[in-house]
Formats: sequence, structure tokens, C-alpha cells
Amino acid sequence: TVTSKRKAAFVTKVFPNPFTDKIDITVNTVKEGYLNAVITGISGKTFTISKLKVPKGVSKASIKNLGELPKGVYFLKFILEDESVIYKIEK
Repeated sequence: TVTSKRKAAFVTKVFPNPFTDKIDITVNTVKEGYLNAVITGISGKTFTISKLKVPKGVSKASIKNLGELPKGVYFLKFILEDESVIYKIEK
């Protein structure tokens, strides 16, 4: 499930879903910048916050060290400047 508030797609793929210890993403941006990734539980508790430097154009990145998260449903929110997108993910 994807919910977005954005002018153009910047996170085009999130995998695997369900995940185990890392999540790989494909990003497409119009300029270089920092992408914030926030993983929250269904209760709203924040589990991880990652800041990823992304180049202009299509690139790949990973959110690592997620093995300690308990199994369940999470929301992965990406924020790039004034745009955001939320993915529903499972472990």
C-alpha cells in the first residue's frame, strides 16, 4: 500500500516485502539531496530514522540493521524536501 503527498515519484520501489534485516529501495530524483526514511509501528511508535544521500536520477539505496525489529506491520515514510510517500511493509 502506498500513500503519497508529492509532485513526482521519488521512491519507485521498496523490496523485499516482507523484509528480514534490510530494505532495498530504488529512488528517482530530479536533484541530489538527502532522503529521510522513518519506520513506525502501527501504534505510531518510531523504530528507526535513516538519512540517505541520493544522487540526481535513478539510484538504489538500502536501509540496514532491521533484524532486531519484531515481526509485524510497519509504515515506512520517505521524506525528500517538501515531498513524502508512505509504504506499508511487513516483517
